[in-house]
Amino acid sequence: MLSKMDEETDKVLGLLLMRYNINPYEGIFLAKDWLVNHPEENWRSLEEFILMEGVILKDGVLKDVYPLELYSVINSLRLDNILTIKDRWYKLQKYYKCFVGSEAVEWIAFTQRVRKEAAIALGKMLVKYKIIHHVVDEHDFEDSYLFYRFYIDEKK
Repeated sequence: MLSKMDEETDKVLGLLLMRYNINPYEGIFLAKDWLVNHPEENWRSLEEFILMEGVILKDGVLKDVYPLELYSVINSLRLDNILTIKDRWYKLQKYYKCFVGSEAVEWIAFTQRVRKEAAIALGKMLVKYKIIHHVVDEHDFEDSYLFYRFYIDEKK
């Protein structure tokens, strides 16, 4: 019987094989290298990053999709008036300059031509890199009717 870690390792190696057509030995090297550079992560979180397209294989190394590669998405969301950023009410509480998570997911999936899961992963990266956040910081990015705000729009 495989241990939980062995099962998680096998899942990651299987995903790497399917996504990037690499052999298991190369996959284990890539995964371990990524985990060394991300000490706060584990095999399970690497599996989630791969599934959500939060990492890419570039120049023979697994790399995160960094905020620099997200600027066109960010600028379109915020500056091109794609999202309805406005003051909203919920349970008699007013939240300033916010948008709805599910609307952001729809727009990202459509414009970037990615699956919903990848759009959610992109939203989670925007949270991770402190570009957006849940208005009361109680949720990660989700495809639901939750309010999010760009940090740059924080009320002074």
